[in-house]
Order: sequence, then structure tokens, then C-alpha cells
Amino acid sequence: MSCQNAFHQLYDTRRRSDPASLEELLPVTHPLTPDAQRACLRALASAAARVGFDVPLAKYTQVQATEVIEAVTMAYQQLLHLQSEPSKKPTKTPTDDAPFDDPIPF
Repeated sequence: MSCQNAFHQLYDTRRRSDPASLEELLPVTHPLTPDAQRACLRALASAAARVGFDVPLAKYTQVQATEVIEAVTMAYQQLLHLQSEPSKKPTKTPTDDAPFDDPIPF
């Protein structure tokens, strides 16, 4: 049984037995920021260039399709990682109530 068929069977069973729980089965999608869109499009263009722009998407081999998916996914993950790096966050500044009489000499 393919994953898609299994999902549809699960979805249909859940729809009949507990319609309110359908939201649990559907992925939560968030709109891409313009930076994320650009990163994903650059990765897609680069992968498609390696395959060849003259090859229609429906004619990609499994290896070629996987390469495109991995390129786009990696670009998106790298962008998220860069956006969440601790070095990008503001550093904590010392406050007036910070103790200056620390007994540790170093």
C-alpha cells in the first residue's frame, strides 16, 4: 500500500468517526517569508539547471526529483537556522543591579 493510499484511508476513517479531529491529520503550513521564497527558488533553479531545463518535471527520474526536493528543503532549513542563530539575537546588557563584588578572582 502506498503512503498516499494509507493517508487517504486514515483520513476517510477519521472523517467518518470523528470529523472534529481532521485538523490533526493535516500539516500546519506557514507562509514563506520573501527571504525563504528566494532561497528556495535559488535552490530549485540550481537543481533544475543540473537536470536540464529542457526536461519536464513529469519526466524527472526518482533520483532527479529527490535531488530537487533535497535542494529546496536544505535551502529552507539553512535559512531557518541562520534566522535562529544565537549570534543574531540581541545580547543581554549588564544592568545597574548586577553585583560587582564577585568573590571569585577570575
